[in-house]
Amino acid sequence: LFRSVDETRGGRSCPAAKFQVSMAGQKITRTLQPCQSYASTHQDLVCMGLGEVQAIEFVDVFWPHGDSDPERFYPNPESGFLQVNGVHTLEYGKGQRP
Repeated sequence: LFRSVDETRGGRSCPAAKFQVSMAGQKITRTLQPCQSYASTHQDLVCMGLGEVQAIEFVDVFWPHGDSDPERFYPNPESGFLQVNGVHTLEYGKGQRP
């Protein structure tokens, strides 16, 4: 599960952020859409079904701020960041530009 946060906008989540997970030679892409109909809301998390994959290579986030280049986040086994079966918060400006 992934959450996108932008501290420059008060630490709010970023609707329309696109997540592209790369693992085992495959890529899965999902877009955060927390609001889907009138007077309703959904959790601001993106769920990725990875199947039997045991490790993520990296996650590219395409932020809805108008920049066409993604920001890349790499796993950190020591902290548990981007390990499979976790909830991970990806913050705008904290990744790397590929």
